[in-house]
Amino acid sequence: MRSILFVGAALLLAGCGDTGEGWVPGDDGKYEAPAARPAPEPLVQAPPAPIPQSPLVEAPPAPVPSPPPMQPASASPPPIPLVNTHCQAVARQRAADARANGYSFEMEDLIYDGTYKDCVQWDSRHGR
Repeated sequence: MRSILFVGAALLLAGCGDTGEGWVPGDDGKYEAPAARPAPEPLVQAPPAPIPQSPLVEAPPAPVPSPPPMQPASASPPPIPLVNTHCQAVARQRAADARANGYSFEMEDLIYDGTYKDCVQWDSRHGR
């Protein structure tokens, strides 16, 4: 059986020589190569249209904003939140990453605590 397939393949491929006259499946000899397209003409940009000059008009002066009202000296700064929600979200994500990578629950807790502490320190140093 193998020898029949081998001989059949050899006969099919025998016509595919250097002459280019070999048999090609689906080729009925009626195909013509498309004519070569002419090269596209280069694009030429039109010169920019002149911009009409208008007389200069002075703009009215900008209004001066009034200063913010003064707060009494006894006003205290806004309270610092006890929980930094940004750092809490970052710490949760890092702990979830650790858990997804197979770390234990104890290690996940350590990563959460350390990430939260570092984030709060960074935020306080950078005025956030």
